[in-house]
Amino acid sequence: MEKRIVFLDYLKAIAIFLVIIYHCRAYDRLFIPPLLSMCVAIFFVVNGYLMLVTRRPYQYLLQKNIKIIFLVFFWGVLRSAFQTYVLGGDMTFSAIWAKFFALESGYGNYLWFLVALFILNLINPLIYTFVHHSPKKEILIFCVLLFIFVANFINVLSWKFNPLANWYHSEAVFYYVLGYLVIAYAGKIKYPWWKCGLVFVAFYLMQLLLGFLLEMPAFSRFWNADVVFVNYSSMWVMGETLALVVVFSKINLKENKFIAYIGRNTLGIYLIQDFFCSVTRNLMPKDYTFAYPILVLLLSVACVWLFDKTRVLKWFVKL
Repeated sequence: MEKRIVFLDYLKAIAIFLVIIYHCRAYDRLFIPPLLSMCVAIFFVVNGYLMLVTRRPYQYLLQKNIKIIFLVFFWGVLRSAFQTYVLGGDMTFSAIWAKFFALESGYGNYLWFLVALFILNLINPLIYTFVHHSPKKEILIFCVLLFIFVANFINVLSWKFNPLANWYHSEAVFYYVLGYLVIAYAGKIKYPWWKCGLVFVAFYLMQLLLGFLLEMPAFSRFWNADVVFVNYSSMWVMGETLALVVVFSKINLKENKFIAYIGRNTLGIYLIQDFFCSVTRNLMPKDYTFAYPILVLLLSVACVWLFDKTRVLKWFVKL
């Protein structure tokens, strides 16, 4: 078994907790969204490093993609059936399938993350060859162009200055490539962790300022926008995420068994947590909103632990 990288487990634990906070809707509209927007971005960054640090054979990638297809359909249909039952809808298979296949909110749409991983696995060998065998100048130019094509600079739904900004999962490619490069070369960044932390804070404050501006009456048409998901493609969240990764790479973190277990099982927790989120949102007293994500995290970890105890069930929460 390969030796685990401690700070990556901490990052993955933070990311899954941010995902749960987002899905539980246990946050205000101003201060927390700039942090929540990093949740899936962190996963892509960590995955990019782990998948590009060594060459992955096509057979390995093909097997992963076959498993991803199964997990998407299995958990998607199951989530759709659960949501339909909770809301008292039509429980016929055709109705459940239609809800899932349309990627309606609450009916398995959270599995878009696995679809993005499927796409990244397809292009993994090409990216690996490029980042490991191209001159540094060409890699730098590639990263700058990728950033320009992907970043939604103004970060408002209707303002798209980049013709490629709507390319499906393009942000995932950015985080995937830059994640590997930032983690692989973080040791060459001479600044201490706290100076890198100031960069993180600067990006957070810029995102906070933008969020504040969008909350003003002049921008009332954007009030109902999902600020967390919209921010995911902003240049501020991109900088915020990469700066956070550098900070954690420079902190001497001690191994923690609970954090390590979460780090090993973030996929399983991700697949299960959405079921609990939909229930706690409706059952939890409003005075205990802060308890939603903690409860969901503990319940999800407990479920994954139970799945781990059975060889057959373990297969459904592992990739």
